[in-house]
Amino acid sequence: MVLRNSFHGRTLGAVRLTRQAHVYQDFPQPAFSVYELDAEDTAGLRALCQREKPAAVLMEPVLGSGGVVPLSETFLQDVSAICQEEGMLFVMDEIQTGMGRKGKLFAYKHANVTPDLILFAKGVGGGLPLGGVIAGPKLMNQFKPGDHGTTFAPSPLSAALGNAVMDELLDPAFVASVDEVIDYLWSELEGLRKRLGDQLQALRGKGMMVGIPLSVTPEEASHLQQQLLEEGILVDVTQKTIVRLLPPLTLTKADVDRFLEVFARHLQTLSGTREEA
Repeated sequence: MVLRNSFHGRTLGAVRLTRQAHVYQDFPQPAFSVYELDAEDTAGLRALCQREKPAAVLMEPVLGSGGVVPLSETFLQDVSAICQEEGMLFVMDEIQTGMGRKGKLFAYKHANVTPDLILFAKGVGGGLPLGGVIAGPKLMNQFKPGDHGTTFAPSPLSAALGNAVMDELLDPAFVASVDEVIDYLWSELEGLRKRLGDQLQALRGKGMMVGIPLSVTPEEASHLQQQLLEEGILVDVTQKTIVRLLPPLTLTKADVDRFLEVFARHLQTLSGTREEA
């Protein structure tokens, strides 16, 4: 079971679990059942378990490509409990939310739940391709050396860099410095939201994962993204009109100030152009 509008990857098996039509394209669909529910629909999950008996629940703690929509701690706790009751596996996709992005090593830790399987990647490689899986007691003995391999496995260099990244992420001093910048980022974003009023009505996310819904057309959002890029600021636009921020954990307060100045300037210019039209 996966959540509607979730994203779990583009390889053949993962694309079957990704619930965004524009990602499906014309790829073959592996023949295993996938059940889809809305986020926060605990009652729907209980009803599904009575009808279909899913083998597992897979979810992102924050729907990243789905619009930076955080799942509530209560929902995560309810899903964990239902999985235990029904004998289903509870799987957390932390590929985007993990490695300190939400203020803890993994985002699920905010809800005090224990997944059976944790998927992680991206940030752990420090810029090189690297990913992994953490298995709990139910699954830790399922794979043995030689059971699974890949032609394009990460190199020893990637693995060494991953170890170096983990050393930093587990350093209390580094974590404290990241937390300080996170607090500054959200404080300044909230100040910008209050100053801009109707131009910036909401903020979503947690830690260094931010979604900024804009009241603009998809074309205007794309134009804004390009303007920011021309000034050296890289942002994503998801769900057509939501600016998504995924800064590195090495972000500084000066970087935050620079982004807010450029972002506010172009957003106000865009608003003025629309009013003139």
